Amino acid sequence: MRRTLLTIVGLLALAVPASARAGHMVTVALEAGGAFHSVFSGLGSTVGGGIEGGVVLLHDRLDVSLSLAYDQPGWTLSASDPRLVATGGDFDWTLEQQILVLGLVGRYRFLTGKSGWDVYGCLGPKLYMLHTSVNGASGGQSFGENQQFDTEVGLLAGLGGELKVGPGSALVEVDLNAAGLQGLVTGKVAASALGAVVGYRLMF
Repeated sequence: MRRTLLTIVGLLALAVPASARAGHMVTVALEAGGAFHSVFSGLGSTVGGGIEGGVVLLHDRLDVSLSLAYDQPGWTLSASDPRLVATGGDFDWTLEQQILVLGLVGRYRFLTGKSGWDVYGCLGPKLYMLHTSVNGASGGQSFGENQQFDTEVGLLAGLGGELKVGPGSALVEVDLNAAGLQGLVTGKVAASALGAVVGYRLMF
């Protein structure tokens, strides 16, 4: 699945310049907003951002874009383990999760912006590149740092709206990003997030 997604992403990256030469419009967008991981797991909510670019098809109704996004949630936990007799059994650990996401997103517009605004739905696969860093301590004694790198395939589904402003469109989008994380320390948990973003999109 990962290889298939990367192949499709590579083909689309090559197709964008060719589509522009063939007369199709190109879209570029910048986005920023909140990633609410806490809805699905112990990972905290955080601020993230992203960029995307692609081609516009079907008389401006559909665009197919590559997206690249980043956010960095954390997770702090205090617990106890009877095996830690020498330090009283209590321990704390802090997790820092760096998430870089490469996506292939299809976006369908229902109104085509004829009245200056539009509503759209979006759907597509995403490749999550994860770097997990965990530090723990008990009784003032550090367990050391554990780091793990992983890739997981996920899915995005969302709804949004656009309003014509200047040469482009301001956008607001709410989406669901679904993915899992298999960590050595965390075990199997959700890296999913409910996202709420604002941004600006150009078509040319």
